[in-house]
Amino acid sequence: MKKNFLVFFMALFALLCQAKTDVLNKPLNLYGTDSTALGNYLIDNSLVSVVVDNQSGFVTGAFFNENKVNIIDAIAPALKDESVVLSEILPIQDGVVLSFLSESFSIQTVLHLYGKSLFFSTEIKNISQKEKTLSYYDIIDFSNSSPDFYSTKLYDRYLLSVSQGSISFGFSTEGENISKRILINNRTAVVYAPVMKVLPGESMLLERTLRIEESLSSLQDYYGERYSIQRTKYTGKLKEGYGGIKIIAFNPLKQVVSLTRTFDDGSFCFMLQEGSYLFQAEFGEQKSEICEPVENFTELKLGKIAPLDFVYYPFLTSRAQGEVTVNFRLNIPVPAYVLLYENGVLKEKSEPTPLSNFYHISFKNFVRGSTYSYEVIAQNPYENNILKSSMHELKNPADVLPSYSFVVYGDSQKYVNMHSRVVQRMYAENPALVIHCGDLVEKGDSPEDWVGFFKSIRPLGQKVPYFTVLGNHEYNTFNYYSSLALPKGGGNYEKRWYSFEYGDIFFIMLDSNILTGDPNFSAQTSWLEEQLKASQHKKYRFLVFHHPFWTTSQEYGPMKENLAAGHELTEFWLELFKKYNVQAVFNGHIHAYERYSKDGIMFITSGGSGGPLDTKHTAEKLSWNVTDVIGHWNYVLAEVSPQGVLFTVKGVAKSLKPLDENAFEEEDIILDRFFIQ
Repeated sequence: MKKNFLVFFMALFALLCQAKTDVLNKPLNLYGTDSTALGNYLIDNSLVSVVVDNQSGFVTGAFFNENKVNIIDAIAPALKDESVVLSEILPIQDGVVLSFLSESFSIQTVLHLYGKSLFFSTEIKNISQKEKTLSYYDIIDFSNSSPDFYSTKLYDRYLLSVSQGSISFGFSTEGENISKRILINNRTAVVYAPVMKVLPGESMLLERTLRIEESLSSLQDYYGERYSIQRTKYTGKLKEGYGGIKIIAFNPLKQVVSLTRTFDDGSFCFMLQEGSYLFQAEFGEQKSEICEPVENFTELKLGKIAPLDFVYYPFLTSRAQGEVTVNFRLNIPVPAYVLLYENGVLKEKSEPTPLSNFYHISFKNFVRGSTYSYEVIAQNPYENNILKSSMHELKNPADVLPSYSFVVYGDSQKYVNMHSRVVQRMYAENPALVIHCGDLVEKGDSPEDWVGFFKSIRPLGQKVPYFTVLGNHEYNTFNYYSSLALPKGGGNYEKRWYSFEYGDIFFIMLDSNILTGDPNFSAQTSWLEEQLKASQHKKYRFLVFHHPFWTTSQEYGPMKENLAAGHELTEFWLELFKKYNVQAVFNGHIHAYERYSKDGIMFITSGGSGGPLDTKHTAEKLSWNVTDVIGHWNYVLAEVSPQGVLFTVKGVAKSLKPLDENAFEEEDIILDRFFIQ
């Protein structure tokens, strides 16, 4: 492809499109993604907007202007075996021209926004002196989203379609020069071009389209018209006449095939290929029966809309230093927002959220020395009632003082009342943050267990952010990821493992459930070493993961952790900890308190905050075992000062009868105390 073709292409679309391109002069408050940085490019028209990152050249946002819901983390170019680097961005009236370079190829992509479609036209040229094998692909990352639906095919065509709440997108390929494969792996799609030989100076042209629609049904209608697909109309009515209610279309195997919402009078319509379908109305946790149409018409009965209430009361997490995310869950998906107060005066009102069961609303730009509070407000448009949370104090994340404290604990599991007791005692310590070492719940796939957990962490979780790792009882479930807005790292949803900073401490949070033969394990271990290298300027490096290297516990018989070699992870991780001067490691899993000191590293296990306590610590103690305490529900208080970190392990209650949550004696004792400089 010659350059004059690109000039013609740009000129042609400049005549057709009504979009404009501007440089962002203030951050966009998008729902469902990290906030966009200043200096990025915003391509927008009256309907939709697209964000292009000015450092990477990746598309990092695509949303409707009216609700700012974004489910795209990145659309990025890639070549097999060669790194691709952005060399230039040239803004044009209705888009941008992106120039990338690799060792052997130049890549020039023209992006144009027209209506609800973003057009990609990419010329890939061999700039080397040799014939080269070209293997190009687009990586479409939506790992931070919680889609209702995603598929690699539509109408038997290879096309990525993703739907979440009030937005859907489709990524389609044009012409003959695109491979017919789209692969999905952990919320990441890879769209491959065909592998081909390219002579020096030769080029290949690839054309793709990103289409944005309000619903999956609208997206399918667009492509059905575009590809002239024969379809049949299926209509229906919600008996109660509610508008805006989600309607799901299933195939006979009860697999989702389409999603739409009712019109104002409660009616709905699908255009589907001829076949057998089932339909259901869904409004949060309230659902109709699944019904089969009669002569392509279906009447559904949802019942009276339930009173609006919290399923998860507000609690805090943090995705970045100086930022706080207010998380909550409602029983029905209605618009909700958060009011943030500074020194008693309203500072900020968040954008109304899209229709969702899980809400994650972030705030930043806190002022040191100010006091903050917040309240959550949601409105049920069907019953015209308003739900307000209490006014909650928020510990100022900008007040990272030379002296502060944090708390560490694990294995809250199934004794909700005991977990609440531990949380109440930690609340009295006035910590700046909370570290949870995994096994938040007894059964990760149990909605009731998660309701119990978020009920138990009040009021501490309403005031300071929680940072968690996966335990074996979470089962790596979607419930964990959808509930907790955590820093971006790696693995599932880019938060299976992650890191964050607070003051002089660099925390690295790992998943110790991954088997060593799993590719995720090598990816996590490589990432771990990178994080340890990058954090050498910090005074402290503290690591958190669920399974300890060593224990004397033999609750279920002898364990590898009873031996000096420890479990499998010890072989891979211990040398890294020593090499990069890790000072402390925090674990759970063992329902007791233990401490080991080896190679200048303190290994602390605090796994007694709500699970049944251990009774059999009968293994012979290793020489580096410092203390071993069973029978006490406990937590660890860490008090940071310029001199070092003082750790005090506190007993909350003593178990009087194994496996009986109610047989205990309340206490306030010190189980252990130590200091790290």
